[in-house]
Amino acid sequence: MAVDATSPLKIYLFSGAGTYGVTFKVLEAAHIQAQLIRTDGTIVGLVNGTDYSVTILPAGAGANVVVTTEAYAAGGTIEIRRVIPVTQATSWANGGSLDMPLLTQVFDKLTMILQQMQVYMEGEAAKSFWKGDWTTGTSYLVNDIVELASTGDWYRCLTTHTSGTWATDLAAGKWVLYLAIGEVITAAATATGAADTAVGAAAAAAEDAAEAAASAASAVNAPGTSATSTTSLAIGTGEKTLTVQTGKDFVVGMAVMIASTVSPTNWMHGIVTSYTSGTGALVVSVDAIGGSGTLANWTISLSGPIIASLGMEQTWQNFDAIARPLNTTHQNDTDLPIQVVVSLKSSAGPGTSSIKVNDTSTFSFNVAEINMPAGIGFSIPYSVIVPPWHYYRVDATSGLTWGQWAELRQV
Repeated sequence: MAVDATSPLKIYLFSGAGTYGVTFKVLEAAHIQAQLIRTDGTIVGLVNGTDYSVTILPAGAGANVVVTTEAYAAGGTIEIRRVIPVTQATSWANGGSLDMPLLTQVFDKLTMILQQMQVYMEGEAAKSFWKGDWTTGTSYLVNDIVELASTGDWYRCLTTHTSGTWATDLAAGKWVLYLAIGEVITAAATATGAADTAVGAAAAAAEDAAEAAASAASAVNAPGTSATSTTSLAIGTGEKTLTVQTGKDFVVGMAVMIASTVSPTNWMHGIVTSYTSGTGALVVSVDAIGGSGTLANWTISLSGPIIASLGMEQTWQNFDAIARPLNTTHQNDTDLPIQVVVSLKSSAGPGTSSIKVNDTSTFSFNVAEINMPAGIGFSIPYSVIVPPWHYYRVDATSGLTWGQWAELRQV
């Protein structure tokens, strides 16, 4: 009998219990295996004789597979394949008679085995086929998947064989670990434990943060580090003396905010230089201010330090040649950096100008330098940043004259 169909695999959309035909030749009903692939990817191995029956059609026309189990709802696919054991059960005696029907069947079986191997090699049926729990004395094919009952782990078959002892078959390289279910469960439990620990740590950290914030708020608003005063003071930097309540906890070096009680946008910030608990005399060195005016209603509270920065309570101010002569050393006598912008004019020929900055009045190099070309009235501006309490000067050769001088600084 000819073996026409080349693929020992047939896939249908599963519509529930019923008949599913195959057109490839079937020698024995036991050679048919079936499994369901559910829509969620779950593999359900069907049992021949329990979940389905096989009727071989005459003249090699294939077979009908009748799914009889009503428990399987429609959906997904059903895969039906022919699996022939790779064995030779016929013995041929030397010089004996030649049984042609039997010989034909042997060649048919050999052809089917080759087809079976071919589709696995080409990938048509090279997919995992769920076989359930591993059992001894069972024929397994390449890519069959079994579960080892003792561990729950899944293994994939690497070579067609009839199972013997699990440990022996595994050591012989017939199986490879496919999915370590035990490790997955352990990892999931570990991850869950770690997540619980992280949640607990986060909750503890949040509680600590809340306690710290409450402590900070308590410190700022504590009676010992807050006070009021009716001393008349003009807003400005430098040393300020005011009378507050006695018995406070102000100490030298503490940063405080002195803000108008009625208009808080008017304020002074500074460092406590002295406090007399018995009289309430408080002396503060003010380093930053906001607003202006002379006020006599103040609220004093604990504060953090204010970092001096360019532009803080500063405005642009113009200076003339008398206040800022060339070739003369000047000093930034404030607690904030200032920006100096200078524009010189060429009076006749070319000339050179430079700006020097240092923390002492001795200068060793130029911070900025410019060469002016010849030309009456030609002017080029340039600028530098001068840190607090640093010295600076603008030098110019005889070919240059004073043009304009502006500084971004406190009034």
